[in-house]
Amino acid sequence: MFVDRRQTKRSQKDPQQARMSSSIKAEIERLRDDINRHNYLYHVEARPKISDFEFDRLLKRLTELETQHPQYDSPDSPRTRWAARRSKALPPVTHRLPMLSIDNVYDEAGIREFGVPHPQIAGAR
Repeated sequence: MFVDRRQTKRSQKDPQQARMSSSIKAEIERLRDDINRHNYLYHVEARPKISDFEFDRLLKRLTELETQHPQYDSPDSPRTRWAARRSKALPPVTHRLPMLSIDNVYDEAGIREFGVPHPQIAGAR
């Protein structure tokens, strides 16, 4: 009787791949829940529970997983839509200058590269 060893090896890996796939899907779902909760706490209740740095780490990990595993991507992923509705406790503000975004900057060099003087480092050159 002929046995295709490739098929045998493939079938032995399937349970392991299924467990890993299930683990990845569970991590993606957990990250989405965490990010949605933190978005709500920050934008609606104005009482964040984690730092911006930690939030960015969660979002970066979710982006990595959804990019590596597009089968789990979702149109309602927090990385593809704006955070949450605006808090009613905070009045709208009209800014004299446009509000520019600094994407994930956590040090002086990044702030200087963006070109905006920072009050704590304005005199330090």
